[in-house]
Amino acid sequence: MTSTHADSTDPNDYSDLFTVGQTPAGIPSRSGYFVGYLVAEKLAATQSLMELVHMRGPELKRAVLGALAELQKPG
Repeated sequence: MTSTHADSTDPNDYSDLFTVGQTPAGIPSRSGYFVGYLVAEKLAATQSLMELVHMRGPELKRAVLGALAELQKPG
């Protein structure tokens, strides 16, 4: 998923990341769960658990998209 699809509710934009079955080449099935774990790990490096569980709306979206952008950087 990219920031282009961040607001999408179309299952075609995200179902490959969370289901078992045929996925695009190079993308393991259910890999979205692992990406979610990596995002949570990245956010937890700079914020307390209490801060994370209270994040909502635009603040949460910004944080998740920022973490995804960091994960996409080489290295």
